[in-house]
Amino acid sequence: MLVRHKLETMTRQRVFGVAAGYEDLNDHEALRFDQALQTAVGKENDLVGKFFNAYYDHHCYFPLYVFCGRHLLVNYLRTSNRSDSRHSWAILGLLMKFIRQYWPNTRIVFRGDSGFYRPPLLSWCDRNNVDYLVGISKNSRLLKDVEAPSRLVRDTHQAVGEKASAAYRFRYKARSWKLPCWVVARLEEGELGSNPRFVISSRYDDGFKLYYEQYCARGDMGNRIKDQQLYLFADRTSSVQWLTNPTAADPVRLCLHLVRAITGAPGKDALQAYERQQSAAEADQGWRGHHSQYPPNPGADE
Repeated sequence: MLVRHKLETMTRQRVFGVAAGYEDLNDHEALRFDQALQTAVGKENDLVGKFFNAYYDHHCYFPLYVFCGRHLLVNYLRTSNRSDSRHSWAILGLLMKFIRQYWPNTRIVFRGDSGFYRPPLLSWCDRNNVDYLVGISKNSRLLKDVEAPSRLVRDTHQAVGEKASAAYRFRYKARSWKLPCWVVARLEEGELGSNPRFVISSRYDDGFKLYYEQYCARGDMGNRIKDQQLYLFADRTSSVQWLTNPTAADPVRLCLHLVRAITGAPGKDALQAYERQQSAAEADQGWRGHHSQYPPNPGADE
């Protein structure tokens, strides 16, 4: 079948091909599968396993990262047509089994935002001696339970004229729960009004410590994800084949990024230690140079 293309279409094909690094005309047999070119000419085809996500307002994947401090334990690619917690239960179970095989007495804490709040998952944690600190979305019952402390925070804000916040710990039991749990409310009042946040915890502890010191520390994991995506190029999921992308569309490639992150960690530690040593040496030299310009005290002992 003979297909006649418009001159404009063929010109755009050659120009965009050169821009994408395909110099010769015979390269366009491979270029026809290039996602960048398909987007440029308005003929984009969805990648395998790539779905539109209303929250991000885009076609994307859902990579799942698990960190212990700065150490990357798991990176796993998922499609974006499922919940944030998809497969997290299975991954947590495998991690717990592996960790307890070598460190049976180690305390394991599962920490995540409200996207990972699933009552069956938390019940499994209770049965397997895994602590958790997980965000929970606000609802009318939670807001009613914190009316009194919220009023105190609101009064403080109005009195001082600045943002005021407090942590309030209380027992809470949803209808689907078998037993009540500890919930920590971060109550905040500012110019934009109330901004309550809730976290469910398996352990009894000071509310301020649970929220600000332990739960909010998960924010640093965002920096670790940036390390992966910005510096190790783990956000490259442009392949049209599922098994060649870095995450859901590229489990193989994502595993390679995991290996690179693990092997690069000792070098990063050494570099940071060297930088701290150099900074200390420069500070010491600066102090000595500063004091050497003053003559010794004639009455001081030599």
